Amino acid sequence: MRMPPDTTLLRMAAVDAGFDIGPVNEDAWHRFNSAGNLATVWLAEVDSAYVVAVAPERVAVEVGQIQAVEPWQGERPSAAAAAWRSPNRVSLGELLRRVATLGRVLPDQLLHWYNAVIDTEIEKALKVSRLERTAEIRQRVGQDLYRQALMQYWNGRCAISGISIPSFLRASHAKPWRDATDRERLDVHNGLLLAAHLDVAFDQGFISVSDDGVVLVSDRLPARERTVLGLDEPRRIERLRPEHRPFLAWHREHIWQR
Repeated sequence: MRMPPDTTLLRMAAVDAGFDIGPVNEDAWHRFNSAGNLATVWLAEVDSAYVVAVAPERVAVEVGQIQAVEPWQGERPSAAAAAWRSPNRVSLGELLRRVATLGRVLPDQLLHWYNAVIDTEIEKALKVSRLERTAEIRQRVGQDLYRQALMQYWNGRCAISGISIPSFLRASHAKPWRDATDRERLDVHNGLLLAAHLDVAFDQGFISVSDDGVVLVSDRLPARERTVLGLDEPRRIERLRPEHRPFLAWHREHIWQR
């Protein structure tokens, strides 16, 4: 691995994705971080391509499929959990943006952000209306943050239908707000980004999801409504992680078909 004579392009790609702390040179690698982001990235240039190494492991395992990017089997920094080879700046930017998103929304980053802003938001809201209770403010702020996080986690698309119009999309908790701890409420694995009609079906127990992503449809949902909702054909959600399973199991036990 060789040290590129000019790191400007690497630095620009990192900053564009939000990694604005760095670079710190580590042999042939250039390490970048960002305040409030649990991800660390290392960038290098190898044989006219870019290599991106990532830590921690829980970010690396959720990166998923990025177009034109392939796993890197060569040397990587000892602290990195995985690395990928990117042949061009477009795929490099896509990969870095995905890592940055995961670093912001995976547990417990959203909870940290929520705790950091909630007192300020309560104080602001009470100045406008003292009739709004603190619990209601906490729920409103938390749900707003949660929807933003799920929009990023699911790339702005309904996990079942693929609908991508933002105003049609809802953040659907598997374990509802009323039954969850703050950590669970703000865990991106405790929810799906769903189109509004599917959000209602999920919330009311007409649909649920198996551990392997198969969309389960309740016997309570008549055939005509299944067709209208687009549930008359088998559906499967991709990109589910093991961390989703406890929440989906809770939903199947307590909400589905109830």
